[in-house]
Amino acid sequence: MGNKFQDVYLSHKNIMTKKQRKQMKERVDDPQISKEEKEIFKIIVMLNELEEINENIEKHLRNNKFLYRSITRDALNLISKIELTNKTSLQQQVTGNKPEEILASIRRKRSKRRKASSSPINEK
Repeated sequence: MGNKFQDVYLSHKNIMTKKQRKQMKERVDDPQISKEEKEIFKIIVMLNELEEINENIEKHLRNNKFLYRSITRDALNLISKIELTNKTSLQQQVTGNKPEEILASIRRKRSKRRKASSSPINEK
């Protein structure tokens, strides 16, 4: 309920601000206003326009901050995956170069050849 109230309040505030800004623009062109008042309203209108531009800039900065964080998170995940892949392949290379592994591999190959040559299929 509190969030809905805040959303409605902010929405109402934005609507009222837009109405006030529109009224200021209309008052600048009012012929019954003195020259000094027109100048004041012109300044107010310019300030309002600057506030609108500032709001747009802040909105874009928030969006860019979100995108930056998202891209950074994705990049870090990719880096982690690459490092993990490199670490795994390096471990496999190191493991493959150990003399015990080489000897075990040779023994397995010789054993397979012996079984293949002594099988009844080859004797026929």
